[in-house]
Amino acid sequence: MARRLFLGTVFLLLLLPAVFGASSFAVYIEPLKNQISLDEEALFKVSITNAQDFDDSFRIYYTDVEWDISTDPLSESTLRIPADTVKSTTLKVSPLYVRPGTYMIPINIRSEKTGELKTPQISVNFQAYGDWEPGQPVAVKTILDMPKTLDSRKTNQISLEIRNRYPVNITDLLITLDSSNFKDQQKLSLGPLETRVVTFNINLDKTTPPITGDLLISFISEGQTFKEIERQFTIASYSTFVEKPGTEQRGFLSKKKTFSIKNEGNIHNEGIVKVPTSMMSWLLTSTLPPSEKVREDGMAYFSWKLSLDPQQEEVLTITTTYVPLLLLLIIIIVIALAYYLLRSPIIATKGPVDIQLREGGISEIKLVVVAKNRTPQTITNVHVIEHVPNIAELVNVFKIGTLKPEKVLRHETKGTIVSWVLPELEGYEERVITYTIRSKLTILGSFKLPPTIVKFSQGTWKRATYSPEVNVQAPKEEAPKPL
Repeated sequence: MARRLFLGTVFLLLLLPAVFGASSFAVYIEPLKNQISLDEEALFKVSITNAQDFDDSFRIYYTDVEWDISTDPLSESTLRIPADTVKSTTLKVSPLYVRPGTYMIPINIRSEKTGELKTPQISVNFQAYGDWEPGQPVAVKTILDMPKTLDSRKTNQISLEIRNRYPVNITDLLITLDSSNFKDQQKLSLGPLETRVVTFNINLDKTTPPITGDLLISFISEGQTFKEIERQFTIASYSTFVEKPGTEQRGFLSKKKTFSIKNEGNIHNEGIVKVPTSMMSWLLTSTLPPSEKVREDGMAYFSWKLSLDPQQEEVLTITTTYVPLLLLLIIIIVIALAYYLLRSPIIATKGPVDIQLREGGISEIKLVVVAKNRTPQTITNVHVIEHVPNIAELVNVFKIGTLKPEKVLRHETKGTIVSWVLPELEGYEERVITYTIRSKLTILGSFKLPPTIVKFSQGTWKRATYSPEVNVQAPKEEAPKPL
C-alpha cells in the first residue's frame, strides 16, 4: 500500500506543470496529453514569457533521437516575442526508439539575443500495448490513401494501412466500402500489433456522371462495427470523340465508306469532326448526314458538327461516284466526234492582197478567195459565190490562168453576185480565186465585205460553208521624204 502511495505521489508530481523562471525569460509547460500508446503522440502547451525590455526570439528544439519532437505548427519552433509579453505554442511528442515506460524528456529553449538556455523537462508515460482487457472491443489505427477524384476510365485504387492497436488476434476483420456508385469488401486477420496494407481496386461504370459522392468505410469484427471512416469524393468528367472502324464498299465507278463517331465520355459533348478529302472527290462525293465542305491551310475537308450524349454513336457515310466524270467524258467524245463528222470539209478564206488609193481613199481592191478541201475525199459540184456590195463594182478583167466566174448577176440595189464553179475538189486540194472590185466613189476609212459562200455536194447532202467577213482598212500614206 505504501509503495502504491509512493508511486502515485511521484506520478502526480510528474504531471504538475513545470515552471522555470529567470530574469530574462520564463517557461511554463502544461501537459495536454502525456499518457500515450504505440501509435499516439503526447501534447504539451509551452508558454514563454519575455521578461526583458526588448523584443527577442526564442528557439525550441530537441537534440536527442529517441523521440520525435516538433511544434505545431512547425513554423513556431522559433517564437518572436515582444518585451514583457507571453506567447504559447503546442509541442508534439512521439516515441521512436524507446521501450514502454515513464520518461523525463529535456526540451531546449534558447534566447537568440542573450544566448541564455533553459532546459525544462516534460513527463511522458508511454504504454506500448494500451489498457486492453479480455472482452474489450478491438481497435485499429488506419491511414487511408484515396484519390479525391475517381476516374471511370481506369482502375482506381483505395489503400488502407491498418495497425492492430492491441496485443490480441483479430481473426475476422471485415472491411466494407459502401457508396451509391460502388461497393466492395475484404476479409482479413491481424496478429497482435500487426500492420497490414489492404488495397481495393475500384472500376466504375464508364457512364457514371460527374457527381460528388460519399464513401463509408466500416470495420467489423464479431458482427460489430467498431470503426467507421467517411470520405467525400468526386467522379471526373470527360468526353472524347472516338472514330470506330467501319466498312468500305466498292461498286461500279463508286465507293461507299461508313464509319461511326462515339462519345467515349460521361457528359454531353458537342464538337467538329473533319475528314480530309481532295478537291476532285469534293465535287464527286455526297455524305450522310450532310456535311459542310471547308478548306483549311490549303486542304479540303468534310466537316460535321456533332452533338452526342454519353456513349452515343453517330454513323457517318461518305459516298464517292465517278459516273458523272464518265458521262462528261462521253459527252466530250460525242461532241468531238460530232464536230469531226459534221464539220464542213471545205475551209473558205478571203482577204485583200492589194488596195489602190485615190484622193486619200480606197478606189480599188484586189481580193483572194481560197477554198481548201481538208478531207481525203473528193468533193464535187463546188460553187464559190461572192457578193460585191452596191458601193463597188466588179472589174471584169481576168488575167490568163485566173479562174473566170461562171455567172455575174447585177442588181441595182443589192449589188453584184459573182459565182465560180469547180467541178470537183480533190482531197486536201486548195483552189485560189482572185478578182478585183472598184469603188464607185472614193471610200474613206474602212468598210466590210460580206463573207464568201461555198456551196457543194457531199453524197446526197447539199451543204454550204462561209468565210469570215473581211474588214478593209485603207493603208496610211507615207509622208514624202525631204530631198
